[in-house]
Amino acid sequence: MFTPEYLNELVESSHVVASEFNMYLTNKVIDSIVNLFESEGEIKIIPSNVQRLKLLNEQSGILASDIEKEIRKRLPGVEKKIREAFLQAGYEINEDINKSVADMVESDKELKDFVGKAPRLENLTESEKKLLDAAYKRTKGEIRNLTRTTAADLNQQFNKSCDAAWWKATHGVDRNTAIREAVTEVSKYGTHVVYEGGRKMTVEAAVRMCVLTGINQANAEITLTECANAGLRTVLVSSHIGARYTDKEEPANHQSWQGKIYSISDSLLEKMGYKEPKKNIFGKIKDFFQRFKRQKKYPDLVEVTGYGTVTGLCGANCRHTMHMHYPGNSNPYKDYDNEENRQKYDLFQKQRAMERRIRDAKKRMYNIKHSIKTLHDENAISAMKEELSEVKALFDRQFGEYESFCKQNGLHIDQERLYVGNQK
Repeated sequence: MFTPEYLNELVESSHVVASEFNMYLTNKVIDSIVNLFESEGEIKIIPSNVQRLKLLNEQSGILASDIEKEIRKRLPGVEKKIREAFLQAGYEINEDINKSVADMVESDKELKDFVGKAPRLENLTESEKKLLDAAYKRTKGEIRNLTRTTAADLNQQFNKSCDAAWWKATHGVDRNTAIREAVTEVSKYGTHVVYEGGRKMTVEAAVRMCVLTGINQANAEITLTECANAGLRTVLVSSHIGARYTDKEEPANHQSWQGKIYSISDSLLEKMGYKEPKKNIFGKIKDFFQRFKRQKKYPDLVEVTGYGTVTGLCGANCRHTMHMHYPGNSNPYKDYDNEENRQKYDLFQKQRAMERRIRDAKKRMYNIKHSIKTLHDENAISAMKEELSEVKALFDRQFGEYESFCKQNGLHIDQERLYVGNQK
């Protein structure tokens, strides 16, 4: 069944390659810092600001070119994993629809007598394939657009870190300490995509969100299409503990609308551009409902859940899914107590924050190890080794706290959320 857990499984592989992408690009920036400040195996600080700026601009241009080339080289690998996730999702969506139809026919004697054996979609229809492909292309396009911002953002961080290192080294700070701090700042910052308005998100988080949202939206559009093909006017929205909440009854308050049945309006189908296929495999079921079975009216899907909006059902990072619903079908989803749900949501938020801190510490460790391999100046290497010991101690403490927190609160440790790249 198309569940929140299944959605997480689908995005895992694309998240992995995006994490490795992130680590590689950060290491490229560290290489550029070393290239700028190290000469003949020794860290040197150029006293002339004019000469420094000349060298910085040269290195900055090389870095920008290298990053853009690397993005072009690696992005197809990310897109391949995304494509695989969408194709796998298409199969599962198809099976979900077939199961719903089979259960519907078996549970209604009049319907079974009318249609006989439950019709089955052996493959996605042409219209469904188009919906799935359109969702994939939207996701792919969004990721491509966002990663175009990554090179400029990383270059800006490189310049900022190098400027700070030069200023410190020319104002009394030990030069090895200045370089150590520059590497630390870059590794803490990582790689980001930049949205309109200036909001930033790490590359791996942006890829994860785009893929999860894109697949979930494809499932919703295909489910709504097949509901219309079968003459069904309602859908069932899933529920899960720890749904996001607000203090008002509004689409952004997922807690308030999850796990319920909603009506599909004509205007929604029109907006989707729905047209009944010439060869409608569920046509006989549709005929039955139109002629013999009245369907109960439920609250409107769009009005209550905000389906189609960023903050509503199937919006950004929403893991709620929708399924075909038919008259007489019971609702299997649990109606969670509001207080219980809020407590779980708050725990999940704390868990996500702890995971982000652990990932940040792991990235810093790997970046520092990379800088140690790249540097030749023994004093600079010694400074970086000292930094590595401090960050390793921080990581061990944070991971210990995380394990205790999860154990105390009955939370699953998700290794995929702690992954930052395959380091040799």
